[in-house]
Amino acid sequence: MISVDCLLSETARRDPAKTAVVSGDRRVSYEELDRLADHIANFLTDAGVVAGDRVVISLANTVENIAAVFGTLRAGAAFCPISPRARADKAAWIVDNCRPAAIIVDDKAFCAKDLIANERPWLRAVLDASSGSLVPPPACKRRLMIDDELSVKRLAGVIYTSGSTGRPKGVMHSHGAILAATHSITQYLELTSKDVILCVLPLVHSYGLTQVFTTIAVGATLVLGGSFAYPSEVLNTLRKEKVTGFPMVPTMAAMLARRQEIHGADHLRFITNAGAAIPVPHVRALRSLLPQARIYLMHGLTECIRTVYLDPDDVDRFPDSVGHAIPGVEIDVVGKDNQPVVPGEIGEMIVSGPTLMLGYWDDPLASKGTLRSGKDGRTWLHTGDLFRIDKEGRCYFVGRVDDIIKTHGEKVSPSEIENVIHELPGVRHALVVGVPDPYFGHVLMAIIVRWDDSCLTERDVFKHCAQRLEEFMVPAVVEFRTDLPVTDSNKILRRAVAEGLHDTAI
Repeated sequence: MISVDCLLSETARRDPAKTAVVSGDRRVSYEELDRLADHIANFLTDAGVVAGDRVVISLANTVENIAAVFGTLRAGAAFCPISPRARADKAAWIVDNCRPAAIIVDDKAFCAKDLIANERPWLRAVLDASSGSLVPPPACKRRLMIDDELSVKRLAGVIYTSGSTGRPKGVMHSHGAILAATHSITQYLELTSKDVILCVLPLVHSYGLTQVFTTIAVGATLVLGGSFAYPSEVLNTLRKEKVTGFPMVPTMAAMLARRQEIHGADHLRFITNAGAAIPVPHVRALRSLLPQARIYLMHGLTECIRTVYLDPDDVDRFPDSVGHAIPGVEIDVVGKDNQPVVPGEIGEMIVSGPTLMLGYWDDPLASKGTLRSGKDGRTWLHTGDLFRIDKEGRCYFVGRVDDIIKTHGEKVSPSEIENVIHELPGVRHALVVGVPDPYFGHVLMAIIVRWDDSCLTERDVFKHCAQRLEEFMVPAVVEFRTDLPVTDSNKILRRAVAEGLHDTAI
C-alpha cells in the first residue's frame, strides 16, 4: 500500500456492507463512504484540481468530512483541515498561506463566508458539503487514482498547529508518514474489524484524524460523538453503540472519572490519551471505574503523529509514565550537547523514523531548526518536549521547553506541581504558571478549577504543596476559577493563560 486513500478502497472492496461511520442516526457503509469519496474526487478533478494542489476542508465531525479527506487524496491533492469554529482572521491566514485550489466547507461553519468572500486567484472551486447534502450517483466511478512509487513521499496533508507562540505552522505529512503511523498504532492497540471507536475529538487535528485512518485501516466502525461539553450524551452514545475504544484528552478524563454511570461498560476494551498527561488520580479513578479497560497513556505531536506509549500492563505501577517508543520509531532524550541524558536527568526528546513530517509549509528556516541531521546521518525531529527517563528507559513527560519557569534561581516544571495539586480531593483542573516578580524573576501561581461540590480552600492547597514539594516549588498564589480556556479538542490553553498574566505582578 503506497497511498493513504487505499486504506478506504481496500476495506470497501473487502467488506463493502460493513458499517464504516455512525453519526447520530446515520449509518454509512464502507461501500457508501467509498462512493462518496469518489464523488468528491470527481468534483475536484472536474474543477481542475491536480496532483500537488491543496484542498482546505472546513467541516464539522461528519461523514462528509471523512469522505472529503479521502476524496482529496484520490484527486492527488493534499488535505488541509481548518476548524469550522476557527476565528475568521486565523482561517483566512491559513487559506492565504497554503493557497488551496479548492475549499470544501460546511454552510454552518463560522468562518465559511470569510473563507470565500475575498477573490483569490489560485482558488478554483468551493464545494458545499453540508451533512447529507452530497448524494453521489449510484454508478459513481473513480476517475483518478494516484498509485505510483512516488506516492509514499507525496504530500498528503498540511495540518496547522495551534499557533500559541505566533502564526500557525503548517505541518506537512507524506502518504508514507501517515501510513507508517497508522500501521504502528493499529499494531500496539491491537485494533481489529470488531472494534467500535468513539471519536469526540475534532477531525482537524492529528489525534482526531488518526482515529479515522486507524479505524478504516482495520475495517472497524467509527462513531462520531457529540461535544464532550455534554458528557451524558457522549456516555449514552458509548453505551448505545457498545463502544470498544475511546480516545480522550485529560479534560475528558477528569469528567469521566467522576461519572459513576460509566461503571459496568464492560464492552469498553481500551482508552487512549495523548496531547497532555492525565493526572495520576484521574488515571487511578478510571482504573477503578473500568477495571476491564486497558489504558494507553501516550505522547504525540503533530510533527510526527505519535512518539511513545505505555503498555497498559504497566499503568498501575507507573501511572505517571508514557512508556517507550511506538513500534517502528526510535526516540532519545538528549541534553544541550545533544548527548543522551542519564536516567533521572531531564532532556529534550528527539525522534527518528518513517512518521516524521516533511517540514513546515513555506517555512524552510523553521523546518531546518526542527529537522536536523544526527551524527548517524539520519534525520531527527527535535520536539521541544522535555522528558526524563528511568533505568528501564520509560519516559516521563516534564513539559515544553517554553513552559519551564525559572524562580528563586531554580528551573521548575509546572506539570510536576500540577500533579501534586491534583492529588487533592475536589480539584478538577490545575494549572501552574509563572507571574513576573521584581525579586525572584517569577513566582508560581496555581490556578485551580474546583468541582461544584468542592470546599477546597487556598489554605488546603498551600498546606498540601508544602508537605510534598520543595520550598521553591510551592505556589506563592492560589487562584480559583470556574473554568479555563481550552482548544476545540479540549486541551487547556496554558500559554494563553500565562500570557494573560504577563503584566500581572505579585
